[in-house]
Amino acid sequence: MYNLPPANSPIRDMFDMEGLVSMLAPGQRHNLPTFNNALQAAREQCKRLGAASINQVVVKANGTIALYRFGPRGSRKLVWQFSK
Repeated sequence: MYNLPPANSPIRDMFDMEGLVSMLAPGQRHNLPTFNNALQAAREQCKRLGAASINQVVVKANGTIALYRFGPRGSRKLVWQFSK
């Protein structure tokens, strides 16, 4: 069971709900990027696109799944913890 943001939460606008459901399906979790891979990819995307930040659902080393906002210089902010 996963902890999802409330239906009226602006956090839901930060990721694709259908994409999240498919990523969390049994046998698909291994497709989620690790925290470090997502951080590196977000830094590259921010520079390439000129974006101020990138939101990414990641699986952390302890197995929890979370939504993070990554910045172009490596900043990161936990936005939502999906795993209990």
